[in-house]
Amino acid sequence: MLADPLPWLDPQGRLWIFYLQSSKERGAKEFFGACAVRNDAPEEPLGRWTEPLPVHAGGRIFGKPIVRASGGWLAPFFLNSNQVDVNETCVLLTPDAGANWSILGGTSVPMERRNFSEATLAQRRNGDLWTVMRTKLGLEESTSADDGRTWTAPRLMREGPHTRACMRKLASGAHILIYHDVTRPAKDARFPRARLAAWLSDDEGKTWPHQLLLDERNGVSYPDATEAPDGRIYFTYDRWRYGEQGGKEILMGVVREADIRAGEIVSADAKLAQLVNRATGIGNIKERQKIDEEKMREDVNRKLMQEGTTPPSRKE
Repeated sequence: MLADPLPWLDPQGRLWIFYLQSSKERGAKEFFGACAVRNDAPEEPLGRWTEPLPVHAGGRIFGKPIVRASGGWLAPFFLNSNQVDVNETCVLLTPDAGANWSILGGTSVPMERRNFSEATLAQRRNGDLWTVMRTKLGLEESTSADDGRTWTAPRLMREGPHTRACMRKLASGAHILIYHDVTRPAKDARFPRARLAAWLSDDEGKTWPHQLLLDERNGVSYPDATEAPDGRIYFTYDRWRYGEQGGKEILMGVVREADIRAGEIVSADAKLAQLVNRATGIGNIKERQKIDEEKMREDVNRKLMQEGTTPPSRKE
């Protein structure tokens, strides 16, 4: 099984695709963990991909690596563990441009709030590392003052749906956060995956005064973003990923900092909610089960009709 693909262009111009691999070869022990493939010439039509490269067993990379000011690359890593004394929300360090990766340090989200801890990383001007992670409360944050070896206990940053966000540092020094601008729902209801928005912070996450609504519809989630050399911010996300109401869409948009600061589109080259792809296959296991159940019901009804028996009525 392959899952959770994550593209990243490293400082050398090589394109990485990180992904989760869970596999078991005949007679061999099952491998579960982060792997990658790499294209060293991604702009060439015949640029070749490497064979799968093991990154680290036991977990998955959920956010793009960053280049640490003191050297090396850091990647947010979620270590699958049910042990309370394990820092499952951690970072991987590679000191040699991706040849070797190892766990450096991390923090632990309490079990009652833990929800994959999908995280993104940034480094502040004073050298502190900062991570924003998914939990059952919304987004929580943690910092490291020693290059990623130890991290503070997670604390709530923003209430919202337990789903992935994107936080990164821009070339201007401002930080961007893409997440959901939703109000607290009725008691016992879940925050909706709706109203995807972008915020800007000029004080490294203390305040987020600038906001632009990117897509107000329901079912939007899993944003990611990258910044072009000319300052354009490209972002992608999905809508109704599991097939509800048609869905299974990948969308993108392009904005500039000026748009977010204005709270509206003011750039001539900005675009929102551009459809990239709409999948027509099966969305997830539940959808597969529903299709199988419908087929089984049709087969039973067909057999009963052939035998002259009235099929049972369907209860919705």
